[in-house]
Amino acid sequence: MNIILIGIVFALFGVLFGWFKLHQANKDIERLLKTTETLKTEKAVLQQQKAVVETQVKNYQVKQNNEKNARNIDRTAIVDQLHAQGDLRD
Repeated sequence: MNIILIGIVFALFGVLFGWFKLHQANKDIERLLKTTETLKTEKAVLQQQKAVVETQVKNYQVKQNNEKNARNIDRTAIVDQLHAQGDLRD
């Protein structure tokens, strides 16, 4: 009888320990899922910011090239370019 009672007590402790570990694992999974969601939203925001910054850099580079070309060109070259493109009114 004592052996059966000791077996039941060990089984009960085993079940309680298993339930406790399962509960801890579920809490860890929920925490990781929340962290994953916040990281996904932060990633989306950073990708948008990156796209904006890349566009700004590209626009700045184009502006710099245009300013460089505008400084190096004289009036006759402008007229010749317009004439070659057919934009110059005669």
